[in-house]
Amino acid sequence: MDAVLLRENFKRYLAERFPNDNYIGVHVSDAFYLIRHEDDFGMKFEQILADGFIPETYRPWLEERFTKRGVQNPRGNAAGYEKAFDLLLDYYHNRPYDQQTAPKTLPPPTTSIDTAQLRKKFQAHMQQRFPKNPSIGSTVSGAFFLERKGNNLGFDFQQIIVDGIIPETYRAKIQKYFESRGRKNPRGDAYIYERSLRLLLEFISGNELPMSKPTPPPITVPPTEKAIMVQRVGKWLVKMGLERFAQKSEHPWVHLTGKDEYDAVLNDLENTPHAFVLACLMDRGVKAERAWAVPCIVMAKYGANIHSLNAVSEDEYISFFQQNSLHRFHREMAVIFKGGVQRIVEKFDGDASLMWKGKPGSKTAVNHFLAFRGAGEKIATMAVNILVRQFQIELADFKAIDVSPDVHICRVMYRMGLIESDKDTRAAIRCARELHPDFPGIIDFSLWEIGRNYCKAKNPLCGECIVKNDCVKRLGGEVLFRDPPAQKIIESIYSEDELSEALRAIKSLIGKCEKAYVQLIDSTPQHTLMQRRLAALKISADLIEKEMSNKPDIV
Repeated sequence: MDAVLLRENFKRYLAERFPNDNYIGVHVSDAFYLIRHEDDFGMKFEQILADGFIPETYRPWLEERFTKRGVQNPRGNAAGYEKAFDLLLDYYHNRPYDQQTAPKTLPPPTTSIDTAQLRKKFQAHMQQRFPKNPSIGSTVSGAFFLERKGNNLGFDFQQIIVDGIIPETYRAKIQKYFESRGRKNPRGDAYIYERSLRLLLEFISGNELPMSKPTPPPITVPPTEKAIMVQRVGKWLVKMGLERFAQKSEHPWVHLTGKDEYDAVLNDLENTPHAFVLACLMDRGVKAERAWAVPCIVMAKYGANIHSLNAVSEDEYISFFQQNSLHRFHREMAVIFKGGVQRIVEKFDGDASLMWKGKPGSKTAVNHFLAFRGAGEKIATMAVNILVRQFQIELADFKAIDVSPDVHICRVMYRMGLIESDKDTRAAIRCARELHPDFPGIIDFSLWEIGRNYCKAKNPLCGECIVKNDCVKRLGGEVLFRDPPAQKIIESIYSEDELSEALRAIKSLIGKCEKAYVQLIDSTPQHTLMQRRLAALKISADLIEKEMSNKPDIV
């Protein structure tokens, strides 16, 4: 790149585009400022020139540099240098501009407004007005777009703020600008930027301003029978949870294993709080009663003191878990058990109750459990939920205690119509938050109890369930109300001739495979593969014969 030749051509370009501007030489010098300081900025001048876009960090870097050098109005100078560089990129990439509407000079703003302070206030206003909108930053940036590009488009941003009126040509010009920049959806982006600027003017004036396209009034749809039932069962779950939560006991006792000697250890949060924590870490892949008994069995062998447990090596734990079949995953859970003991000793000085003492926030308590190896979101929320609901541990709030979406809870919520899939654990968490934002996990135990005792995966006891009158009862992939649907006769989609021909072909193939099978060497991959193929072909033949001999199935 010949920088000298580029400078001269750019100077002639500016003189043609801004014939009444007396500061062409200054603009040229500003545009080529980076070529002298590209090492300090950390990016080559030629690279930016080739890309055609100024990095977002350029203006903040200029402003910081000018501030350190004591330049007056560093913010304004940085904006001027950036604008000059932008003009250079327009020239270098031959971006068109409207000769008739192009400004003859680059005047300073007519009114001095502290746009930095205005931006902060507008952002705070938008966050308060639209608290659930994750794109507030983009809206604010769009509203202040003209602050950066106003002169290039022929608009005075500060004058628009003073007047409180968006020029009629604003959207058309900004759309044309976006098209020249190669944006994928310039028309849609121009509409969004105009709307953002309207919101800014609305904030400044304090009056409602009309949007380009008024929002139509919402359409009210009467709730269906299913929706009414889903709302009712959701309210019932919250009510039941709150009633149980309100029932306080002077000496709370939680039945966890079905054995009094083990439950005594787990309920003693004063002397053996680590037993409760370690039991929570074990609660996976096996029945809850078996998992919660693991720390009690280990402590009976090595002692109840946390430091005694910490003195046991990881290999010894693995051997003990395997010999006594403590868990389905012997090695993995032994490693997690040892890691949990070490963390309690190192992080909490051997006193696991420090995780919930002092009335911490629910988020803090959940995070304490999440920090343990082997503890995911499900185990962490379950542990804190049990502490709060059943052990009556006091926390500052309960907002971070979600439901623990295990297989029972997801199945029950799906059949109740609360979620759309029994595999979507995130939907279960979101639903619980909507039902009771202050304590989403308040419905956890009721759901788990229904799933464990009534809403079984196979042969659910709907007639005995405590919510039988308000449950949508999704079974077999369909939504069933109180009366089952009429029986349907499903006829085969294949004719008898087609099935007969397919059966002959499969039997012929079976005969050929059997001849080849006896010639293969035992235990070789080919022998195993042929064995599997023969089994599959015979199953197919049996199914076709059954289809041909049976009458249409009734479902």
